[in-house]
Amino acid sequence: MKGILFTVQKAIPLFQDGGSVILNASTAGSKGVEAFSVYAATKAAIRSFARSWTVDLKHRKIRVNAISPGPIDTPGSSSSSFVTGIELFVDGGIAQI
Repeated sequence: MKGILFTVQKAIPLFQDGGSVILNASTAGSKGVEAFSVYAATKAAIRSFARSWTVDLKHRKIRVNAISPGPIDTPGSSSSSFVTGIELFVDGGIAQI
């Protein structure tokens, strides 16, 4: 968590208005996974960072999102420039059950 926090804190002053921060989270941050409590907690914190930083940086039009991959391969999408303030689950719906 320190790495993400310190990296984003140092990087934001270098961002132009309208930039985008993409954080890597995990479905484990939203769904309990046996023997992964610390890992899940750090991923949940990333999700919280994305939501809080979205509000903190909205005046600069900097979007912050957390990508939460699951156990399937998915291609990236360049058509997502309008998305902000969400946690995007890329897991085929497994974390929603």
